[in-house]
Amino acid sequence: MSFPKRTIEFLKKTGLFQNGSFSKALAFDILFALLPLLIFATSIANLFGVPELVLHAVRDLMLPEKLSAQINDYLIYLASFDSRWLAYIGLALSIISFSRAAMLVMEYADRRCEMRRSLWKRLFLAVAFSVLLLVTVVVLLVAIVLGNQLLALFGLSAEQMPAISVARYAVAGALLLLLLAIMYRFAPTNPVRFRYTLPSALCCLAGVLIFSGLFSFYIDNFYRVSVLYGSLAAFIFLMMWIHLLARMLLLGFVFDHSAEMDTES
Repeated sequence: MSFPKRTIEFLKKTGLFQNGSFSKALAFDILFALLPLLIFATSIANLFGVPELVLHAVRDLMLPEKLSAQINDYLIYLASFDSRWLAYIGLALSIISFSRAAMLVMEYADRRCEMRRSLWKRLFLAVAFSVLLLVTVVVLLVAIVLGNQLLALFGLSAEQMPAISVARYAVAGALLLLLLAIMYRFAPTNPVRFRYTLPSALCCLAGVLIFSGLFSFYIDNFYRVSVLYGSLAAFIFLMMWIHLLARMLLLGFVFDHSAEMDTES
């Protein structure tokens, strides 16, 4: 069976595009994980003395203008609190929320095999994935802070050197790509080799960027849902975007499975 046919067959088996139960549940978990993640990231940025870092990061995301404005207002509100306890609360809630999402991802990844890990192993891996994600966020924030301080020593700023902005995007993309590849490798009970997970991670990352850009362009120019839903429009946009992200994330496992089976055959 060819790669495209095997991919379509696995999509039918998992039901990703039939009822979307996994992607809907994953989108729900990610939504409830974003709030504590923003609290944690903003608190860490406050500790570094640069609360505007998270604001700039959100502006760089390809989100609809109304949604981006609502998130920015929330971040400005969070930045007014300077408390270590807020960082601890955000950290704990982020680990719990993302662990739930990771457990769901592992359940989806194991739909193609009969073996299952024990509950404690799945729980350990879910917490490990969550901690790895939070460490990635902290590393990105630290890298930005150190980069700004290094530029300040020479009397420069990031705006004066476009190469610095390009380097930031490159580092962030590389870290996210590595994070996705690790998840695609170790989430299934039978680990997948990295030579299959790296292309899947790249496809997932590229797909999220492309569809996020198209989604934002469509919402900002053609879709006037705010006329009907008013202030709830931003929340609806967020749910739609997260659902899109969840589907692209799960598609990576489909590509992994299809590529591995194609090689074995």
